[in-house]
Amino acid sequence: MRELDSEAVEHRSAALVVSTRGGGLLIWSSDPDRSDRLERVLAAGGAPLGLLRTVGADSGLRVESRVLCEYADDADVVRLVRSLASSSRKLFMP
Repeated sequence: MRELDSEAVEHRSAALVVSTRGGGLLIWSSDPDRSDRLERVLAAGGAPLGLLRTVGADSGLRVESRVLCEYADDADVVRLVRSLASSSRKLFMP
């Protein structure tokens, strides 16, 4: 959660990519219940995989991703997190 909060301070928006038994979800830095949501997902066997963050202004907005160090060598996780970043720009638009 500290990494998510740190990304949110430095960027317009940030989200934690979390695996779940049914697939995955994003936990947004702006979600007031983010800690509780993460605890519930972890208790159900989920795991945080990476972070998405916005960089730039509206017209030049881009979404960047970073895989957590525990998964840096896992090609499937890297591919998933990068894919989410490339397809989720609209999620970050106001």
